[in-house]
Amino acid sequence: MQKLRDSVNVEKYVNYIRELEEYIRSLIDFFQQCLKTSFDRIIIAYSGYGYLPASVMYWFIVTMDHGKIILLNEVDVVTHYILSYIENSYTILFTTNPYSASTIRFLQTTSLLNNQYIVVSMKPFDNRVLSLLSRFRVFYIDRKDDLESCLTMSILTYYTMASVYRDKLGSRGSRIYSHVVEGLYPIVEELINKYIDKIEKIIQTKTWVLTSTKILEPVSYFATEVLNRIGLSSSYKILDHVMSGDNVLIISTSVEEHVVREYKYKYGLMRNNVEDIVLNTDPLEAQIYLAILFYYILYSFKRDRGEI
Repeated sequence: MQKLRDSVNVEKYVNYIRELEEYIRSLIDFFQQCLKTSFDRIIIAYSGYGYLPASVMYWFIVTMDHGKIILLNEVDVVTHYILSYIENSYTILFTTNPYSASTIRFLQTTSLLNNQYIVVSMKPFDNRVLSLLSRFRVFYIDRKDDLESCLTMSILTYYTMASVYRDKLGSRGSRIYSHVVEGLYPIVEELINKYIDKIEKIIQTKTWVLTSTKILEPVSYFATEVLNRIGLSSSYKILDHVMSGDNVLIISTSVEEHVVREYKYKYGLMRNNVEDIVLNTDPLEAQIYLAILFYYILYSFKRDRGEI
């Protein structure tokens, strides 16, 4: 892709993120009212690429609010094995596939049990599905496709959680919230420029195995799908499942440096080609920055093809 280093392309992406943030800020107050984070038991479910915003919420609550009981799992697991057995809880489902049978089963089950819930979903294009879902508590994200919806949900969740917990953990909560006030778009160009060499290396290789620690697994799945949509062949494996001969892309934060060093040594003995992307930032924010960085690849690909 010729546009990756193009200053006009970068500027257009910065403007895209700025406009996306404006849309997200218009949703925050109502979204925060819907979440009801005052519940002591919170169940977070996900389907499709809802894994990323669900994870952002999960790690914020686990880190900032030690008094809560919180579960994170796939929607079918939550529907079949959790909802019926945990009382006085609040369930949040993030989904980028409002058409799926899993979403409908969840809504029917939680309504039958009279549980408290909210579904955060990509807005369906089919009016029949909209009509079906109108009977339930659904918060819509009005974007063009599932990955853009995932990015939007993730930033919205990050902004909302940062606001809810801005007075927690001393300066950490206030520092993260100050980044929300400043916005993301001012740092996008710097982010791209810092990692552009890595990005170009990545897209020049046809096959990748992405890997990470658990906290960055959701955004690594997001990155995997971005690479697949631009024509590469990529998959995700946990660190211990990487095989000899794989082209390996390790995604991490600087906090995980000791873990990454161990696995890079191991993969070197396995004669793997290894690249890494390391973010030196708070782990609670890392997935957001990584999602913005990888979505830039897809954005540039779409501009190359005249789709934007």
